[in-house]
Amino acid sequence: METKYRVIVNFYSPKKGGRKTSIGVGYRPHFIPYGTIPSENTMYGVQFVVLPPQVDMSKTIEAEVEFLYKGVNYNRLFVGDKCFLIYEGPNLIGEGKFIG
Repeated sequence: METKYRVIVNFYSPKKGGRKTSIGVGYRPHFIPYGTIPSENTMYGVQFVVLPPQVDMSKTIEAEVEFLYKGVNYNRLFVGDKCFLIYEGPNLIGEGKFIG
């Protein structure tokens, strides 16, 4: 399995529980397969490695992420339509989809 993938993501506004500040290369949230309950078994660590030069958190962005943990099976993220939720700790902050 490759370790880097292209994604499109939408971050929620602060009013909806999203981040108050922008993200940068190296940002490390968890992706959770859409439709699952956050738990130790469904949270997958990722790192953003490619982002647009200026990240506008109010717009859909295309980025590249890599999987952080070598021994973890990330296949659950690719079931169905490949959509996921983005969590920062216990906070749901956005959503996205794998595109490549």
